[in-house]
Amino acid sequence: MIGLALSGGGSRAMAFHLGCLRALDDLGILERIGVLSTISGGSVIGALYAYTPHLSFPEFESLLRVELRRGFHGRIELELAKPHNLFACIASSFASRVDETGRLIHWNTGLRRYRSRTDMFRKVLERQVFRGLTMSSPRRNNVEMVIGACECRFVGCVPHPPSSTRSPLGLREKRSRGETAGTPNRRRDLR
Repeated sequence: MIGLALSGGGSRAMAFHLGCLRALDDLGILERIGVLSTISGGSVIGALYAYTPHLSFPEFESLLRVELRRGFHGRIELELAKPHNLFACIASSFASRVDETGRLIHWNTGLRRYRSRTDMFRKVLERQVFRGLTMSSPRRNNVEMVIGACECRFVGCVPHPPSSTRSPLGLREKRSRGETAGTPNRRRDLR
């Protein structure tokens, strides 16, 4: 069995990995991949490749090139500018600042987080890139997927999504509450 790992790095990682996937396709190796392990920006291209078996490689490449040309920052900002998202993000930013101050005096505020830019990115991916795909959607050559992502704030990291039934990419998961890709839902202190 052949495994392939795609690292993170945002849009640049997606562009780099597209070249790597093209080279593997040209060599006839890509269709033999049995496990695809991804993180961050590599997760976007990896999931898009795996969950679009109806597209030939040139069609997949064309789709990804269009998405990369469109960019993600502007679409995230448009999502953030919607009034219900904007106010929730402001509230979340305020809660984060209170929590940061509370940590200095060893006080756990327990304030609820609302939406963040990460959530806006997930919405953009869900609505505009993955469009109804789910974790149980057919996969190219039944490749096994290991999708990793996390949302880091200050000194703690929370496996993403913290208490949701959606993957970090906007693909809906069928998992129990709080479970993400084999990682328990808990804060990890990175100090």
